[in-house]
Amino acid sequence: DRASTPRYASADRLVLSDDDFKVWSLSPADSVFDQFMQHMTRMVNGSDGHKGRLTAPEPNDTSVVLLIEVADTIVLLGGDLEQQGWLAILDGDRQVDTRASAFKVPHHGSEDAFEERVWTEMLSDEPVAILTPWWRGGHFLPTQAGVDRMLRFTNELYVTAEPGRPPPRSTRSRNRVVDRALRVDGITVRSVEFASGLVRLRKNKNSSERWRVERFGEARQLS
Repeated sequence: DRASTPRYASADRLVLSDDDFKVWSLSPADSVFDQFMQHMTRMVNGSDGHKGRLTAPEPNDTSVVLLIEVADTIVLLGGDLEQQGWLAILDGDRQVDTRASAFKVPHHGSEDAFEERVWTEMLSDEPVAILTPWWRGGHFLPTQAGVDRMLRFTNELYVTAEPGRPPPRSTRSRNRVVDRALRVDGITVRSVEFASGLVRLRKNKNSSERWRVERFGEARQLS
């Protein structure tokens, strides 16, 4: 809606609420967002030496982390936030100081997104944790070392597809003329078909019962 003004996510901001739920954004911090805007300005005017090409800023500290409160149930969605961003949340003045029982693990369970204090200060004992795998060029996440780190804090760790297994290649054939033109121009085309998996959590919002975990497709529990 062009007539509306966007409501930006920032540290410790109530972005949505109703009678029985609240959604808080915990990141990005104002200082981090300011650094990001300066980085974008340098890229646009070419002063960072990357003329004609926009590069992704690293680390990804502008990722949005959401905390959802529904009655007594708390869910923490970690986005892709990396360690520096988590420390900004942990050391900041938070209005919400509650422990989540369900956690979307950030950045595919990578080491640079792991912060032990998140597990000990922001999550309940034995939370249900879910992540998505990543694979590119023989590199994959989560690694077994990453899985082992998380299993120190919960035995209920789930992934939406098998880690470390590349997605199946498409066997679809193209027109010969198209293939020849691509080869002449030195263009390599590959099709990626992602494994299909889903982890679903359910519980009564007014109950102290554990989450009921359902797995579909390629989803599995990690050990």
